[in-house]
Amino acid sequence: MKKILLVINNQILLKIVQKNLQNEEINKNFTKLSKNIIQTKLKNLNDFIIQDLPDNIIHFLDSDDYLELDCIEKCVNEMSKDDIDICTHNIKEFLEEEQVFRQKAECDIYLNCKYTKNISGIDFFKKNNICEFYFAWQGAFRAKLLNIYKLRFTYGIYHEDHDFGTILFLSTKKITCVKEELLIYRIRANSIIKSEKEKIIPQSIPFYLEPLRYYFDDYSKLRAYFKAYCMCMIGANILLFCKESNILDKKLQNKIFLHYIHYYLEQYYPLNYLNIKDLFTLVGINLKLFRFKFMLRLYFRHPKKIFKKNNA
Repeated sequence: MKKILLVINNQILLKIVQKNLQNEEINKNFTKLSKNIIQTKLKNLNDFIIQDLPDNIIHFLDSDDYLELDCIEKCVNEMSKDDIDICTHNIKEFLEEEQVFRQKAECDIYLNCKYTKNISGIDFFKKNNICEFYFAWQGAFRAKLLNIYKLRFTYGIYHEDHDFGTILFLSTKKITCVKEELLIYRIRANSIIKSEKEKIIPQSIPFYLEPLRYYFDDYSKLRAYFKAYCMCMIGANILLFCKESNILDKKLQNKIFLHYIHYYLEQYYPLNYLNIKDLFTLVGINLKLFRFKFMLRLYFRHPKKIFKKNNA
């Protein structure tokens, strides 16, 4: 392997294998701050990786988290054995408030997967019966995979690692998993709970929430709708990929799509804030008919749930 890149918060690049900067493009776009840290002012590091560094292996890392010292080495060794495209690993979860590790990681999406070794991305989804999936920092992948579908993180939404991870894995011929905890994921539970319960809308809110300010007087409800919108966008992105690539049967496509949009269908339809209905038009879905079929199926499976909602 010539180059291994560790991307931190889409701004800082840690190059582990090469001791010296030799690539002209790297010299032009990056500044070496110390032995192992290189800083960039590039606004879209993802584009740079796709266009100029296609032969690299990428491992994302959130600036709050930590890698075990041998994480990169173990991922690269595993990937070099049998032409592996993605190597995942397990994680430890550290509870910031209590200053303790969880006995069992709750965010480790691979922990309960039975089929993770030398398997295609499609078989990984089918055999493990996966609908909801995310991937960013829990493994390493070949940068060339990003070229297959011009894959990018969706900017300005919650859970942008869901459609990114799903499409990345479905595009992959072979993945594997190192069954070791190679990353420490820090969880600040109290701050998350506090922010989710905020009622008063602050004067300054993220730009992507600003268009919703005039529709809600409760910040928690505003963000709940935005989350439903984001899930619909993720579902639409995945369904569009499946239709264009024709790699999944229609039943599994619809199952994954429905998983992401059901919250909007149950809680917010027919609201159209942020032009959410355009997402369904984009993927050729008749929203009114689709929702009718969904509610009909929900009624036969959970009639009490429907009556409870109607009488609320």
